[in-house]
Amino acid sequence: MAFTPIRLVSPDGVSVLVSNATDRETLLGRGYTPEPAPAPARAPERPRPVVKPADTKTSK
Repeated sequence: MAFTPIRLVSPDGVSVLVSNATDRETLLGRGYTPEPAPAPARAPERPRPVVKPADTKTSK
């Protein structure tokens, strides 16, 4: 069974990298919680297009 290492955070706020399932279950039982995923990066703001005023001149 493959295990992907995860980070757990202690009740005191200390982050720990857990490399096996046994340690993960032990720490979860002691009140550790999975580290929250990082917030997604915001996309850079794109400049808004300049809207030219409508031509009000009428040609005859």
